[in-house]
Amino acid sequence: MTAAEAALLGALQGLTEFLPVSSSGHLVLGQHLLDSPMPGVAFEVAAHLGTTLAVLLHFRRWALATLVALVRRRRGPLTRLFFLIVIATLPAGAAGLLLGDHVERLFDRPLAVCLFLAVTGAVLLGTFAVRAGRARVRTPSALVIGAAQALAILPGLSRSGLTIAAGLACGVRRRRAAKFSFLLSVPAVLGATILKAFDAPAIAPADLAPLAIGAAVAFVTGFFALRAMLVLTTRGRMPFFGFYCLLVALLAAVFLV
Repeated sequence: MTAAEAALLGALQGLTEFLPVSSSGHLVLGQHLLDSPMPGVAFEVAAHLGTTLAVLLHFRRWALATLVALVRRRRGPLTRLFFLIVIATLPAGAAGLLLGDHVERLFDRPLAVCLFLAVTGAVLLGTFAVRAGRARVRTPSALVIGAAQALAILPGLSRSGLTIAAGLACGVRRRRAAKFSFLLSVPAVLGATILKAFDAPAIAPADLAPLAIGAAVAFVTGFFALRAMLVLTTRGRMPFFGFYCLLVALLAAVFLV
C-alpha cells in the first residue's frame, strides 16, 4: 500500500465513520466496483483507532471528568451517562459474538449491501417526520439506541445514522442524541478492533508508515466530520444524507448487475 492509498482510505474511513452513510457499505461497494482488494485487518485496526481518538479528543473534558468521578465513586450525571453507554453497548456486543460469522459473509454480497444502504437512506429520510424532542437519554431509550447499533453490524447500515435516528425517535434532544451516538461508538469500535487485532498478521516494517498515515488521516478527517455532524444534527439536516444513501445504493446496484 502506497502513502497516497493509505491517506485516501484513511480519509474515507474518517468521513464515513461519523457521517451517516455507512463506512462498511462504502468499503464493500468501492472494493467491488473498483475491483480492488480490502485494505487488510492491520489497516482497519489502525484507522479505527484513529477515529476513536478523534471522539476522545472532542469529548476529552467529559472523558476526564467521568474517569475522575468513577475513580472517586461519585454519583451524578457523568457516571449516569457512562452506565447508560455501557447498557447501550450490550446489544451490539451480543450481536457481534453470536452473528459475527454470518455477518462477515455479507461483505461478499454487494447487492445485499446496496439493499442495506437503501434502508439507511429510508431511515434517515424518515427523521423528517420526527419532531424535535427535549428529553435526555434514559435506560429505555439507551436500550433502543443500543438495539439500533446492533443492527448496524450489517454492512450498509450506518451506525451513526441508525443510532441518532433511534435517539430522535425516542424524543431525545438532537445534539444529545448525536453526542450519545458518538460516545457509544468508542466501546463498540474498540471492542471490535481488539477482536480483529488478534487476527491481524505480523506487520512488516515497510507497512508501518502507511498504517501511521492512514490512522493519522482517519483521526483528522474523523475529528472534523464528528464536529460537522453535531452541527448538522442540531440543525435538523441529517435527513439530507438519506438522499445520498439512496442514490449510491441505486447507482451501485445498476453497475453491479
